[in-house]
Amino acid sequence: MRHGSPRVVLFSLTGLAVFTASAGRTRVALAVTGFLVLGSALLLLVSRERGRRTQLALTVLLLLWIAVPSSRPIGSPTLLRVTVAAAALLTVLALRDAGGARLRGTTLVLVALLIELGAVTTLGADGGAQYKFVVALLAVLPPFLLAGAMDSTGRRALAAQVVALATGEAVLAVIEPLLFPQHLWVSAQRGSEGQVVPLPNELLSSLGERSQGTLGHPLPLGLVLLVGTALAVYVVRLHVLVRVGVVLLLLGGLVTAGARASLAASLVVVVARMTRRLGPLRAALLLGAAGAALSAPALADVAETGSFLHRLGAVQSVERLLSDQPLARTWFGSGYGAAPQAFEAGLLQSDKFPAVDNQFVLLLVQGGLAAVLLVGLLCLLVVVRAPGPWKPAVASVVVTFGLFDVLTWPSTAALAGALFGVCSAARARPPATSPTVPMRKMVTRAPR
Repeated sequence: MRHGSPRVVLFSLTGLAVFTASAGRTRVALAVTGFLVLGSALLLLVSRERGRRTQLALTVLLLLWIAVPSSRPIGSPTLLRVTVAAAALLTVLALRDAGGARLRGTTLVLVALLIELGAVTTLGADGGAQYKFVVALLAVLPPFLLAGAMDSTGRRALAAQVVALATGEAVLAVIEPLLFPQHLWVSAQRGSEGQVVPLPNELLSSLGERSQGTLGHPLPLGLVLLVGTALAVYVVRLHVLVRVGVVLLLLGGLVTAGARASLAASLVVVVARMTRRLGPLRAALLLGAAGAALSAPALADVAETGSFLHRLGAVQSVERLLSDQPLARTWFGSGYGAAPQAFEAGLLQSDKFPAVDNQFVLLLVQGGLAAVLLVGLLCLLVVVRAPGPWKPAVASVVVTFGLFDVLTWPSTAALAGALFGVCSAARARPPATSPTVPMRKMVTRAPR
């Protein structure tokens, strides 16, 4: 794969289509993963161009994390282990190129966060939690470092790849209720006895269940589509008709995914972009129409939903986490797998739904106040230092931290890591070019 946006887009869409076709077919998926990883590893070893190696590694990593729900029991632990091992191999081969990243203090903050979480998790007795932490580490840190090491051409290719993957996921989300008899890979929710528990679409009840694409759950799908919308509107250069079509498709995918918060955030991103050229009067009219759509009855209906009350319960649990635990756990947490114990102890929500759905509250359980302060500082730094066109995308990720456990899912953790890496670097390096000789040095005097 050469270094450029069109080839990255074609590669990503082809890979996503192949993995979609192999969903549920373990041997085929293993063969596809093995062929992809071995071919990429060979190219990483023989390629001499630094920018090409960095782009290839990050492209393959994002494809693997998004195309296979690596945090879910998809019926084949072998495929999950191979996916994790593949990510580790590509990381080892590609991180030699991350030394040129000028990431300033944000790298230290992220590394400090991972060291703190890793130390607390290692001290715990839950071996499964240690494995999950290693998966999260492999998902978030390599994309962060590789994206920060990219030149300006590589970053444009990264934005194009995310938009392409989001568009492909939107297509899957739109056709999923109509063509797929069951969800790809695995159903989003299962009961205590392993039975499928449907997730009804509250945005469009006629569709039945919420779409989830290849991500294993509607929430990470919603974030991928939201980030794709922000990049398509602000970063990626598209013909106006193509941009409109892509954005409408992404919004349609959000509707079929039933991702209300991500849909609302995407509409805000689109409206904010439109108002830049409409002038004050037209912008005021458009914003007024949007405000009328969000009427008081509609907001009241949302406030009474179980989803809203569950997230409100996460915020209310902060007081218990700070006051009802030993001081050491308050400051440093109980490790990566501590959420189930916190639910059993009555420290988290009491609605019998075992998901925190708030990244900051989850980090308070896992790594204590130290982890919350570190991730808060990291979010502040990346939003402030982000290049102007990238701010809506990275801000969308930061806002979503308050809505679900972004870093628990390898797909969204990798996406967040790549965006944070781009927005942490001091300046994008210009593309590597062959050295040129100044014109004045090429002019020589004629002999007398």
